[in-house]
Amino acid sequence: MTPIRDPAMRVTLVSSLLQEGLLPPFDKAAFYRDKLGKEYEFIEGLDRDVLDGILAMPIEDKLASLKAVQWDGGDELFYQIFETWDGHDRVFYVKDLSGIENCSGLEKVLFYSGLEATNLWPLEQLKSLRMVQLYGPSNQVDLRPLLKLPKLESVRANVEQNQVVEAAAKELRSRGVNVELG
Repeated sequence: MTPIRDPAMRVTLVSSLLQEGLLPPFDKAAFYRDKLGKEYEFIEGLDRDVLDGILAMPIEDKLASLKAVQWDGGDELFYQIFETWDGHDRVFYVKDLSGIENCSGLEKVLFYSGLEATNLWPLEQLKSLRMVQLYGPSNQVDLRPLLKLPKLESVRANVEQNQVVEAAAKELRSRGVNVELG
């Protein structure tokens, strides 16, 4: 099993597992009471105790069942960790996709924002992947790993146009993949 090196990637995976009902709902008050032995108190900024608790959640045995990884910046879990998060602090921006390949049943990878990872090679092992959407502050990505995905139907991404990207997009389109680059 490939380790999940980026804490923001792990939070994104936990969030996705919660959205699909593959993990029980996270109850911040119960976490404080049962794990920390105290009553919940509002913390301005990042709640390190909650973040550490979420990062420690055992998720590896559930990743193969996950159908979609989604990052939209408005997920409830982010606000459990950082109640006043406004989306501008990059604490939840994913810088490394390593470990996503453990999600062998994944059909969708949707980053509506928040993607800083430039290495997409972990995606090439996701043979069930049908839809990829990659938006974030980074636009320096190489689409060639997507050429390894036999079921891919749709790619939307904000990427810097260059010869490598154009060649990969052309090949994907020749296979019938809907490719939208911006």
